[in-house]
Amino acid sequence: EDDIADAAPRVRGLVWCPTTNQYLLGRLPPVLAWQQHGGRHSLGSDSRLTAAGDLGDELRAAQALLPLPALLAGMALFAPGALAPGQPADLVLAAAPDGPRSAIRLVMRAGVPRLGAPEIMSLFPQVPAVPAVLDGVAKRLHRGLARQYHRCMLQEAGFTVAALSSERRWHFWR
Repeated sequence: EDDIADAAPRVRGLVWCPTTNQYLLGRLPPVLAWQQHGGRHSLGSDSRLTAAGDLGDELRAAQALLPLPALLAGMALFAPGALAPGQPADLVLAAAPDGPRSAIRLVMRAGVPRLGAPEIMSLFPQVPAVPAVLDGVAKRLHRGLARQYHRCMLQEAGFTVAALSSERRWHFWR
């Protein structure tokens, strides 16, 4: 309790992942005490090796533990930017805010579409994208992320990405 009283007003915030905390530690952080001492918090999602699923699953787990007003009271969104005219955007558009992750229509990071429904990604012809399937729903994934995905040893359950064709790479040295 003394550590919480000291830390809560001083640190930027507490990010907790309910299902991972329960799995790894057998308990959850004292979020209500954290809030009472002026601390902000946010939900995170951890590896599927230790978590029940994705951020939606973490939100549902948190709602089962705390009443929604208490959950939202001290919640902070840790985002690097904001939506402003002429500035790159970080945003997620979903068909239903509490729906499955397959309801995601567009993910944009630093103004660049990274994942989206095919009809939305087609609005950005300058963005190289490859076919993907998220929980049975067709998507398009930014080619750079597709490369990273194929190099990763861990694969996301319910997410498949089309194989990349071999590409000619040119290297220029100064």
